[in-house]
Amino acid sequence: METDGAQGKCYGRYIMTESKAAGAETTEFLARREALAGRLAEVVQREGVSVLSFRRAAELLGTSGRMVVYYFRTRDDLVRLVLARVGAEADGVFAGAFRKGMDEAEILRVWVRLAQDERHGGIMRLWTEILSLGARGEAPYDEIAGAIVAKWTAWLSHILDDPDPAAGRAEALLAMAEGLSLLDLVRPGLLGRAGEMLAKRFSQGPGCGRGPES
Repeated sequence: METDGAQGKCYGRYIMTESKAAGAETTEFLARREALAGRLAEVVQREGVSVLSFRRAAELLGTSGRMVVYYFRTRDDLVRLVLARVGAEADGVFAGAFRKGMDEAEILRVWVRLAQDERHGGIMRLWTEILSLGARGEAPYDEIAGAIVAKWTAWLSHILDDPDPAAGRAEALLAMAEGLSLLDLVRPGLLGRAGEMLAKRFSQGPGCGRGPES
């Protein structure tokens, strides 16, 4: 995914914070923790954030809860490190799927295609789940969700090549896309139909990319 240099990756860098572990973390320790986070990242895309507890993580990893605590220290560390791994994968997926200069119709169609994709749909559903938890004020998802929204809107403004980001064009598009994803969780199949309808409305509007006709 394209970013503006110092801002870093769209997901990975803001989700992960340094663990406040006591003592030095050796290269071997960090490599082992990264491997464990990677295994959990694969599962969380299928099962959602319910797997991000010490007990469930221990079951999935085939180890003890004590060992999970040794590597992740706190549940917040576990959540952030695992979601950072998912975010790194998402960066690669989105970088290859979107390009600067796309309009709303193109972005919505790609968004729908990714959400319906068997391999990548789990990432899209996971972000929707995180935003829902964040909206309820559940830590640490409230902080993560806020960062996701901020980064997504900045990135969408970049993809849209928006001359006036303050006008809310990116926010409106993000609200539509995430709204579609949320409703599709409740009513599977809605995403494709409603997404294409919105994309057509954008394409038919006065000046492609200015928004649906009123």
